[in-house]
Amino acid sequence: MNPMGTAFTASEANPQEQLAESLPKDKRKGRGKGKLAPNAEHCQMPIDPQVEALCKTFSIEERIMRRLNDVLLTRESTFDADMKALWEVCENASKPSGFLMVKIGEMERGCFT
Repeated sequence: MNPMGTAFTASEANPQEQLAESLPKDKRKGRGKGKLAPNAEHCQMPIDPQVEALCKTFSIEERIMRRLNDVLLTRESTFDADMKALWEVCENASKPSGFLMVKIGEMERGCFT
């Protein structure tokens, strides 16, 4: 019951919500429709083919592949040497994704060896 003493149903309480529910999904406003998240694919850099090849070879998930790509974009002068070292790390690792995460962290801190 509302403070005024009259009872009403949820649909009567918010006619705009009722109207929105009656519209087809592609015509609705709000509820995230029409807005793109800042980390959506439309604003992500394309993955370098060498990074993609490494990650596909060792079944690295996409979020790690994107993070690796992003950090390597900041290291253009050492890109080839970094990729060679990463291939060696992954070939010798029992869990390549775990080792890649460690190496990505090292690159971000500037102490990658």
